[in-house]
Amino acid sequence: MTYGEKISHLRKSNGMTQEDLGKILNVTYQAVSKWERGESLPDFTTMSQIAKVFKVPLSYFEENGEKAQAEQAQSEAVNSSVSYIGTCTVCGIMLKEDDEHIASPKLICKSCNERLAKDAELKMEYIAEQNRKEQRGRGIDAQLIVSLIFALAGYVALTVFTFLSKPDDQFLLGALMLIGPIALFALVHAVFDLINELRDKDDGPDGYTRNLSLIIAAVFTLVNIALFLIIYFTLNDNFYFIIIMCIGAVVSFTFVSQFLWGNVVKDIFTCGGFTFKLPGFIFSLTPDSIIWMIVTKLFLGLLSIIVFIVTTVFFAVVAMFGSVITFIPSVIIKTVKDKNA
Repeated sequence: MTYGEKISHLRKSNGMTQEDLGKILNVTYQAVSKWERGESLPDFTTMSQIAKVFKVPLSYFEENGEKAQAEQAQSEAVNSSVSYIGTCTVCGIMLKEDDEHIASPKLICKSCNERLAKDAELKMEYIAEQNRKEQRGRGIDAQLIVSLIFALAGYVALTVFTFLSKPDDQFLLGALMLIGPIALFALVHAVFDLINELRDKDDGPDGYTRNLSLIIAAVFTLVNIALFLIIYFTLNDNFYFIIIMCIGAVVSFTFVSQFLWGNVVKDIFTCGGFTFKLPGFIFSLTPDSIIWMIVTKLFLGLLSIIVFIVTTVFFAVVAMFGSVITFIPSVIIKTVKDKNA
């Protein structure tokens, strides 16, 4: 064990909190926490005080000092009237008959047993989380399928509209092709997330695996380019439409992939939709007052809807075009997270 683990073991064995030990040593509990995590080392005077508090030799904190102490305690036990039952198979401390311990399948002291049980619990939670993540990463769930269907329907509707009407305002059409289907995909996906959250449904970790997200984003982008090209040739080879197509391809790929990861792009997209509560009114029961109240309520209600739409569109656009800037850092972060997992 490291010196920090030894301090932690001695403290727990004596039923002390970090704050209790800090008060005895006249230091803060943060300092004790740093010692136990190995981030700092107490000075010689403080280490001597710790040894006196827990009644262990200073050599106990040296490398393999706990084994030396265990051997010394075992030697003293031979010449002592105290009855020892053996040494803890984890930390090596001698155990007396009245010490709390686990005898089967191996002899373990109480503090070591609690620590191992906690480690086992954390390991089971980690395995369960990884299983949920793998299950979500292997297949495409209904939420994703429905979102993609809505997005594809948006592209198809715009394409059919172009063939039938051939609108003069091609800039507006290009903007709708660029933003509309992507926003529709993200909006449907976000609504499903909200429904799951309201139902307290545990749907595993937020976000799909990196590779699956990149594949879905690539497919989304290819559909985007294909339909842009169809409209490009339909509109008599308007060159600026190619520029919009390139921008749309980049934005589609970077936004969809990061949205599926559940990173800051998704947070920005879903933070719009501001509304405000309509105020109450005090009025007299006269025809003019009632009409004034109804008109005012309608006006404020309409204003609330406008604010909702404007903020939703604004943050959606910021998220889409901001995804281009955040894409490379997000790929690096996602790769590191997956690797650590």
